Amino acid sequence: MGDGSAVPASTTLAVTYDADFFHDLSELFEVLANSQRLQILKTIERESKDLRVIAKETGSTYENTKKHMYRLLSVGLVQREAGFGQPTPRGVFPVWKFSLVPRAMDRVLGALTVFHAIRPWIEDPAIRRRLDDLEKEIGIGIGKGKAALMVLTGPEEGRIIPLSGGITWIGRGGASAHGGVSGIVLSPWYASVTRISRPHAEIILEKGQWFIQDCDSTSGTSVNGVPITGNSPYPLVGSEMLELGKGPTSARLVFVRVDHEG
Repeated sequence: MGDGSAVPASTTLAVTYDADFFHDLSELFEVLANSQRLQILKTIERESKDLRVIAKETGSTYENTKKHMYRLLSVGLVQREAGFGQPTPRGVFPVWKFSLVPRAMDRVLGALTVFHAIRPWIEDPAIRRRLDDLEKEIGIGIGKGKAALMVLTGPEEGRIIPLSGGITWIGRGGASAHGGVSGIVLSPWYASVTRISRPHAEIILEKGQWFIQDCDSTSGTSVNGVPITGNSPYPLVGSEMLELGKGPTSARLVFVRVDHEG
């Protein structure tokens, strides 16, 4: 991982049917497609808490909260450690305290991103419908935005970048703003990518349509291995492979829509 050579520039997504993979993905979605469990994840996002505190803050019973928590533990999104509960008239008692594993919500968004990328190759209509339904419930629950980028190469491989709309610029290093719009700063390792102060490219949402536009970068931008013309927005529909720059220090990403219309 992170050696810059895992995904060749001209590579497009190829999927073979793997029953175990789709079963595991469906199980993860099944666990998350529950408003109570998503509320629990948000409750412990910033600090660890014991079950009684979580139950009180989510407006649920202790037993119900415990049941949901152990489902979240089963898919590796939550961790627990021994601690002490809140003081009571009888004293202070040891309890299990629960917290999110590092980057847990990124892992959720990552699963959604991968599902959207492979969805066209899912042949079983029942599996596709089930995953569609579960994914829609999760997407509404986490409210993570309308699209995402997943970094495929280099030291940031696996990074999930939610996109919420408007104009989002992308570039390397530095922290200079560009035109007052939001931006994605990539590691200086991606030497082929133009510095963020220019920037290299922009992701644009306009009237429900996503675009990528090269900003006259020195090393260019490609979509599915085809160079795009500078200063001309290129439409994105989902599952495109993007490359910023050229060679082993370029940044390769997949663009995936995670929103739902209607």
